Amino acid sequence: MSEEQQGQGASRGRTIIAWVVAPLVCIAFFPTFLLMVIGMAPSIVAFIVDVRAGKVTARAIGYLNFAGCLPYAFKLWTGQNTISGVIELVFDPSALMIMYSSAAVGWMLVFIMSPIMSAYLVVRHEAKLRSIASRQDCLLYTSDAADEEDSVDLGGRRII
Repeated sequence: MSEEQQGQGASRGRTIIAWVVAPLVCIAFFPTFLLMVIGMAPSIVAFIVDVRAGKVTARAIGYLNFAGCLPYAFKLWTGQNTISGVIELVFDPSALMIMYSSAAVGWMLVFIMSPIMSAYLVVRHEAKLRSIASRQDCLLYTSDAADEEDSVDLGGRRII
């Protein structure tokens, strides 16, 4: 059996385990699951809407959204870990505001960092072009330095 087939078999096994374990975890920890689904709704929407290959936007929003939901998950675990406890947390406007605001910070980072990174990459690209152009000038020789048989005429200059 080749390494590629072994990798596919291992991946298939993990997928089956995930499809078996995930529902069991959701059932066993239903109040926490319910809180996370409600609190991380912006991340779920971002995951559906994001069309980039690595789901970079959804990941940025999801990480910050999870950070906003985690204190309320701890509050749920240390207090009333039931569906009524989840409803109590969800109907608290400040809790939802903090959970959703943390996702909004993720959106702001996505919108702010894209132009900054684009500008940085343009500057870096222009510097690379200048570096290549300066090296290219070193490769060009005058017609005096070139041998007639092994060179190419470039409008007054010859390159070997």
